[in-house]
Amino acid sequence: MQRKHYNAEFKAKVALESLREDRTLAELSSAYGVHSAMINRWRKQLLERAHLTFSCSASDGIGIFLRTR
Repeated sequence: MQRKHYNAEFKAKVALESLREDRTLAELSSAYGVHSAMINRWRKQLLERAHLTFSCSASDGIGIFLRTR
């Protein structure tokens, strides 16, 4: 069985929604078909790298953020 691959936009959407805490992790997991451990990993990565968005000019910040995935 092959692993599922998720694009960056999907990961960001799910991670941001988990930060809002409008729904439980179990609800998000069920809604998006992603294991809760994966959502936690994406949320942790988002929080650890969020500062890169503001560290350089707009284009450099995005490039750095995407290259560190």
